Amino acid sequence: MAIQGTPRNGMILMCDFDQHENEHVSDGNMRKTRMVVAISPSHERRGKIVHVVPISMTAPEVIMPWHIQVPLDCIPHPARHRVGARWTKCDMVVTAGWSRLNRYEGPKRRGQIAYADGFLDMDTLARVKLAIAHVFGIRRETFDYGKAAAIAGEELDVALGQAMAPKMEKPDPI
Repeated sequence: MAIQGTPRNGMILMCDFDQHENEHVSDGNMRKTRMVVAISPSHERRGKIVHVVPISMTAPEVIMPWHIQVPLDCIPHPARHRVGARWTKCDMVVTAGWSRLNRYEGPKRRGQIAYADGFLDMDTLARVKLAIAHVFGIRRETFDYGKAAAIAGEELDVALGQAMAPKMEKPDPI
């Protein structure tokens, strides 16, 4: 059953990455239901979409800035039985509709599905968001508008100065 409301920022969910008929796993597409973390706060007028980052138990061969290890105590309790570290794949941000998302299903209790929630702690969530910024090439100066404007202005002045500089004419030979 799909989620019924906007998940909280940092909430761990399950996402169904069904293969689309034109997609191939060899192209880097995910192809199974896997754990993800919601990274977008709720916004009005966004519709039923959420930005998520996949979580994997496969450790990266080389740990890059976009690989963040998830503490085991953040993982939904029933999923902790599998031994091994969990890693966010911040270079694979996905926009998913609510219909593809579900809470983690634990073992049944009295014949009914029992859901278990997990949330990233604030430190890990902040590290995930910084890793995403790194992937998208977003630098800290981007948000320092005065500094960014000054840098852009200087670059514009240099570019215009080079374009508008009077061309030196060769002197006439005597």
